[in-house]
Amino acid sequence: MSPYSRLGVGDLQRKNYTRGLGMGGATIGMKDAQSIDMSNPASYANLALTSFDIGVQFRIIEQQQENPDVSVKNSQAGIRYFSIGVPIKDWWGSAFGVQPYSYKGYNITNTRIAADGIEIVDNFVGSGSMSQVYWGNAFTLFKNFSVGVNTSFLFGKLVEENSTSFEGSIFNSWQSENLGARGFNFDLGAQYSLDLANNKELGFGATYTLKSKLNATMDQQWYVQSDGGTPIDSLNSDGVEGGNITLPTEFKFGISYGKKTNKSLNHAWLVAADFELYQGSEFKNFSGSTGGLADGYRAEVGGFVVPSLMSESLGKRNNYLSRIEYRLGAFYGQTPYTVGGHQLEEYGISFGMGLPVRHKNLAPGEVKASTVNIGAILGRRGTVENGLIQENYLNIYLGINLNDKWFIKYKYR
Repeated sequence: MSPYSRLGVGDLQRKNYTRGLGMGGATIGMKDAQSIDMSNPASYANLALTSFDIGVQFRIIEQQQENPDVSVKNSQAGIRYFSIGVPIKDWWGSAFGVQPYSYKGYNITNTRIAADGIEIVDNFVGSGSMSQVYWGNAFTLFKNFSVGVNTSFLFGKLVEENSTSFEGSIFNSWQSENLGARGFNFDLGAQYSLDLANNKELGFGATYTLKSKLNATMDQQWYVQSDGGTPIDSLNSDGVEGGNITLPTEFKFGISYGKKTNKSLNHAWLVAADFELYQGSEFKNFSGSTGGLADGYRAEVGGFVVPSLMSESLGKRNNYLSRIEYRLGAFYGQTPYTVGGHQLEEYGISFGMGLPVRHKNLAPGEVKASTVNIGAILGRRGTVENGLIQENYLNIYLGINLNDKWFIKYKYR
């Protein structure tokens, strides 16, 4: 999918869900009563209803290179996340979920001419992914202040194959590396909000991801193969070796400002900004190197508005368009990926909507709230300068959020 997924453990995936992705990812300081966002585990303490959330992603990417002049388009689709959040007590919220951590997917071919004029073709192919299963808990320590932790179990398999073909020769070389990794990773989070005049609210949030070591196994093999790809002789095979890889620390800080309303569990409008640091230089692959990663950063801004909650006249009308949550965001950053001494930039804009689903024939005291979330990110990573590859991409997200009130005590039914 991307040649840059050759670096580190692959193309790292954002922790945000569809709602947050439509806001540029700026959710660290935002309280949410009806949806889950694992980017800040302290937010689970704000859940008012049991929440189910599932999302899928479709990605279109165009890769461009100037020398040689090449343009390639491809696409990818799959499940983005699945999660459930439960307000166990007024002061305790918990969430469980599954989502991808990183992907490897590339097929790179390079042609070179040796000193004797023989053409040599190098081919690099990578595949595989890492996933994470997390369990998060958040606790309200005092009014408007909560802390939380995500305990994530990461696991997966990454495969890299390199081959070299020589012009006019029936014997070529092939190398394979199969990396399996698993282990725990921890995110710590905190949120605090200030109640201001006229139902305004100022929110602050911060998260810290601990550096962690994953247990890893490496199976390396080298072969001489025929021109048709059939292995002829094993040059070397170390078998399966044990070791580890190190995932770096991350720090994020966010601030939000919005207007609360008595008509809804969520805000009428909100704007937010986040800044994050990724200590990529701390990453260590199986061989102990940084794997092409460096320290990176990312700045995000975004917000949303619900017209019917901003205006009494709109709220009284039975107008579906006014009840939609409209989202907008943007981001810019230096990715941790470094190629040829050049660190890659990434920037883009995002859009989103939350389409409410009306529930009829509810029992007394029964509370249900469902939303179909859609979002899109139009972004760019890298550049065509310095012999690098520029990626222009469109990510489309679809999420379904179901909310229900559990443990209702009925006096009459």
